[in-house]
Amino acid sequence: MADSYSLEEAAHILKVSPGKLRKWDQSGLVSPSIKNPKGDCYDFQDLIALRAAKELVDRGLSLRKIAATLVQLRRKLPGLRQPLASARIVAYGNRIAIGHRGKLLEPRTGQLLFSFRVNELVREFKSRKESSGAAPGRDADGWFRQGLELDQNEATFDGAIEAYLRAVQLDPRFADAWNNLGTIYYKSGDLKRAEQCYRKAIACDPDHREAHYNLGNITDESGRLDQAMKFLERALEIDPTFADAHFNLALVYEKKLLRRRARAHWQTYLHYDSSSPWAAFARRRLEGN
Repeated sequence: MADSYSLEEAAHILKVSPGKLRKWDQSGLVSPSIKNPKGDCYDFQDLIALRAAKELVDRGLSLRKIAATLVQLRRKLPGLRQPLASARIVAYGNRIAIGHRGKLLEPRTGQLLFSFRVNELVREFKSRKESSGAAPGRDADGWFRQGLELDQNEATFDGAIEAYLRAVQLDPRFADAWNNLGTIYYKSGDLKRAEQCYRKAIACDPDHREAHYNLGNITDESGRLDQAMKFLERALEIDPTFADAHFNLALVYEKKLLRRRARAHWQTYLHYDSSSPWAAFARRRLEGN
């Protein structure tokens, strides 16, 4: 069966023990979606959820705390089949929040978190830069650097958005700022704004590798496979060594039933990445084609 992974295969890809996956299943974190009398299997979305679960566990969050958060998330968003794959669950300290439209929500009450801290961080950053003689906001580069510092944490996305917007207001041709702004919108679930920003980045710089790649991913997610192929192929024209673009283009080719093309890109991906957990996935796709 396409895109099905046994317990052992999933454990190998994620570099965890099969026993750990059984425990996560029993705890309600991630269960195999494909039911089979010979043994239940995970699908690709399950793998994404398993990776998210592993990241949370590696940060020291308890299975009980993660499972309780998922219960609340399923109540608030009952349409999600696999919450860990579809929503952003953020660990901060020993607590968990749900990322939703650029905000962090407390899962039990739905209360917005960090609103004061975001503003506080922005003020602290401005003060620190100004005291060092490099006042941000006086030119596009200064605002861009501020955006780079703030876009690493979902709690400070609002400040990063403001910084990047100021950068492109001062320099409308600032392709990197448009691209980074699009990525924040993408992570916040605003795909329409994200796509607009990526397209502006390409209009400013037709050879912007990341913007083409990001547009390929968005158009793929929305089912516009022909556009996805075009953008990912262009990313690889710009940089033939772009491993992630080879990986995603192979997936798009498979959806289009262009298996020979997909096979070539799986092989190229493995040339540049032979040891990550996703290399095992690529090898499995080659075996199936």
